[in-house]
Amino acid sequence: MIKAVIFDVDGTLIDSEPIHVAAWDATLQRFGHHLSEASETLRSTMAGKKPLVIATELIAEFGLSVPPAEFVQEKTDLFLGLYQTKVHPMPGVIDAIKRLNRSGYVLGIGTAMGKQNLLRVLHALDVTDFFAATATGDDVLNGKPHPETYLTVAGKLGVPPGQCVVIEDSESGIASAKAAGCLCIALVTPHAIKQDTSKADKVITSFDVVDEEFIEQLATPRFYKS
Repeated sequence: MIKAVIFDVDGTLIDSEPIHVAAWDATLQRFGHHLSEASETLRSTMAGKKPLVIATELIAEFGLSVPPAEFVQEKTDLFLGLYQTKVHPMPGVIDAIKRLNRSGYVLGIGTAMGKQNLLRVLHALDVTDFFAATATGDDVLNGKPHPETYLTVAGKLGVPPGQCVVIEDSESGIASAKAAGCLCIALVTPHAIKQDTSKADKVITSFDVVDEEFIEQLATPRFYKS
């Protein structure tokens, strides 16, 4: 029996991936580079990782002489400037949250985003009260794909990981959820960087299908990978 549904934020709750990409690119431009010059492997695995990890990888890739924390702060400042006018909820996600809440599921969030940024997002979307617990990048030592994020939020919710469904959009997030022992739904959208979703239990292209029947069917073996 599924008792909890846990949402990732970037690329799942909000359509923020293009803004993150623009902010990382703008930060690199200050050092004479573009994100498009980074390896395909690095770019395709950025989603879901903690910002400090991404910064460290970019610094190594381009041989930059800047502390990762300083690089992250520059990127964060640029992101927040763009965020004020350009972040929107993913299509259908607010209605899905309300449906799941009405059906009695306890809802949580597992994200690499910092706590203050998450609070801004939840407030802007007017969904703060729907979520019983969160695990942010400030709450864990090991970011995705390590399972700590989803183990942490499941623990805060008081629900065994095996009774949690995670909704994710990134390969690292899916790996984190599965390593924690959760079921995982992968959200695939047309404009996102392509991710390996093969380890997810179900792949969706719209939140319109996410309701109580969908969640409960997900826990039955016949529904896997269909």
